[in-house]
Amino acid sequence: MQRKSKIFLITAVATIAALVPVFGPFTFYHAVVPFLGPVLPKHDGVPSYASATYNWKGAGLIWNWEQALPNGCAKWDATNGQIAYYGLTLISGANGCDSSGLILSYISYSDHIVIGKGGDRGGGKPCPFKVSDEQIALFNSLLQQAKRRATPEIEMRALHAIERRLDNLNGKTLTTDHTGGCNDLSLADYSNS
Repeated sequence: MQRKSKIFLITAVATIAALVPVFGPFTFYHAVVPFLGPVLPKHDGVPSYASATYNWKGAGLIWNWEQALPNGCAKWDATNGQIAYYGLTLISGANGCDSSGLILSYISYSDHIVIGKGGDRGGGKPCPFKVSDEQIALFNSLLQQAKRRATPEIEMRALHAIERRLDNLNGKTLTTDHTGGCNDLSLADYSNS
């Protein structure tokens, strides 16, 4: 190899290596991280079997794991990126993690529960649907099933937060959530923020 070719090759490799941290997060990290998930170090509370995804808009590396329950599924996620959080989605149904029944979600940085999904409702309006006492009992049952299987402390924190919110849930006074579901915040909570 000629001297000019070597210098060009070294310069090209150095330039690419310098640009990867700049452009990688929003160009190709999302495609590479799922393959690297098994070998990437996991932060406290994330089980060894968790898979990884990458979001360049702030969350960074996100760990995902799920547990089939007798009457549905518990889907967990956590990150310690710029926006550190942990979350849990409980899904009811007879098909474990392939279920598509009622959904209840919790994410630690917003500390409220969201029931349902989809739609474009915006936040802070009266919810267009009600949650019956039977549906609340179903969520409590899923919660207890998940508690029996929870091991990391991060899972217990999410379960206790949901339990606290469910204990005070009135299915008739929900408000719309920006995610499309309805949450347990009151209309007054929106006017105070």
